[in-house]
Amino acid sequence: MLADPFSYPYWVAGTKRVVATTGGWPAPGARLFHRWGLRPFVIADHSTVTRCDPGRRLELTAFVRPLAVVDVRIELSARAGGTDVALTESIVSGRALAVPWLARLIQDRRNARGLRLLLARASERQDDR
Repeated sequence: MLADPFSYPYWVAGTKRVVATTGGWPAPGARLFHRWGLRPFVIADHSTVTRCDPGRRLELTAFVRPLAVVDVRIELSARAGGTDVALTESIVSGRALAVPWLARLIQDRRNARGLRLLLARASERQDDR
């Protein structure tokens, strides 16, 4: 699912739509152009792949300007009966840094929801097999 950029709105909380990709997603340097937020506050920006180890790790810089620029790391590790997913985000710039405790609270809730959505999406795909 990480290799399918058009699946992101189904599991990345806040992402409304993926408009396009460039550069052979998820190859390093590839971009995913997205819309993020809630109406009427929808932001159009992009995310850029900084590292990809297929099936193991995807690292991105996500731009949601002027709110934030975020370094994102998604790591997968096999375990008996499935896969563990670790999601780490660090805000590196933007207005969100003005109130770090609030940014962290929102980020933690958003990421927890995103991981729940990812689990549900992966379970649906497993059921389709």
